[in-house]
Amino acid sequence: MHYIMVWIHEEEKWYYFINDFDSSQFPNGYVDYYIEVNNGAIVNDSWESSNEGEKFMDCYNSSLWAIAS
Repeated sequence: MHYIMVWIHEEEKWYYFINDFDSSQFPNGYVDYYIEVNNGAIVNDSWESSNEGEKFMDCYNSSLWAIAS
């Protein structure tokens, strides 16, 4: 599973996606961070690499992605 966090600087707001997102909804650009999870464990985290090997639920508030599912 891939969790994606998108930061919109102009809005100072995060957007959360699971597995994919449509970049065309951000015509003014964005910064994205990618978190890959396998069996509940983080295997790749471009936001915070020290989280790799940890459980996703221990590092992130999964409810932020709830509306994305």
